[in-house]
Amino acid sequence: MKGTLTRILQWGKSNYQKVIIVMIAIVWVTSTFFACKAIRQPLRKENKITQNILEQKKAYHYAAKVKPSVLYPEGGVIVPEGVIFNSLTEQLIITLDAGIHSEKSIKVEGSAGIVYSIVAKDLWEREYELIANQTIMSEGVNHSLLQEEFSIDVKKIVDLIETIEEETLARPVNYLLVIRQKISGKIYQENGEEIRTFNSDLEIPFELTSQYIKYAGESSEKEFVDIIPIEEVNIIDQSFHFLNHNVSIIGARYSFSLISILTFIPLFIKITKKYKHIKNEVTEIDMIDKKHKGRIIEVADEISFEILPKLGLKNFNTLLQIADEKEEPIFKFADTKTGSVFYYILGTSNIYYYSIAEKLLLKGSELALDM
Repeated sequence: MKGTLTRILQWGKSNYQKVIIVMIAIVWVTSTFFACKAIRQPLRKENKITQNILEQKKAYHYAAKVKPSVLYPEGGVIVPEGVIFNSLTEQLIITLDAGIHSEKSIKVEGSAGIVYSIVAKDLWEREYELIANQTIMSEGVNHSLLQEEFSIDVKKIVDLIETIEEETLARPVNYLLVIRQKISGKIYQENGEEIRTFNSDLEIPFELTSQYIKYAGESSEKEFVDIIPIEEVNIIDQSFHFLNHNVSIIGARYSFSLISILTFIPLFIKITKKYKHIKNEVTEIDMIDKKHKGRIIEVADEISFEILPKLGLKNFNTLLQIADEKEEPIFKFADTKTGSVFYYILGTSNIYYYSIAEKLLLKGSELALDM
């Protein structure tokens, strides 16, 4: 009765430990999952709202006022397709247009002006003002930054170049005539809050020689439009959702990580003990058979083991050494009567053998180290 009660108590204790380990494992998996989820979740989220959309335009056109000639019988203003001959040209006419359109009302403040430069590459450059800076003050959705049409006297520019050449004795093959619009300013909301700054610089280059003027821009495009969204970025603090409750992400990270670590410790100890226990249950027979599988011949006949006098050895290594010296195979016989296993070599006058009780367990990995 007492023995039965002891077995029942041991069984109950064993199953109770298993239940506890399973529960700890479930808590560890759950806490690790939520810890990783909390670590991956950002603390804050950016929410972008488009408050307004700006459409910034700039455009230019050029033409020439020419004298009546064989090429241009009627003279007047023409849009040249190629070069403009200086001897036939009275004026170069440039039209510039720049503005901003917005979906919602804004305020624009800034300045706009126009200059032109004459450039002798690697030699000299001079800049001249065409239209002085003008103040820009505008409110609403449509804003004109610059709208001008002006003329350039080509003859005056050619005369200026010739004078400089006479003074410097340097005569480049060609020059550049570059017209630039310079626009800059700031955009505000109606309440006076600054939205952004803007610059609308535009260059119109012409190749200039003593005979002709030719447009030298890389692109034939003469109108440009930039769409600029005005966005407001709201930073929203994030929370961690757990069991229908919102908790702070920092708190969730620390809490679940701590629980994960604390539950992993007993699991690690249990797994380590289990591994050592399994490792210690390896028998010497298992170790010998595994390591010397190719050299051992297993026999089922007891007669061969009984035919000669037997000489017992203290360990398998000695048997292995004799087998190497005599170049003999090692036989294995399992005696079902005694429960022992015999490893032996058939000599000419006797049998060398090493016997092991079948249930004998190794301590740790001593045999593996010895063998």
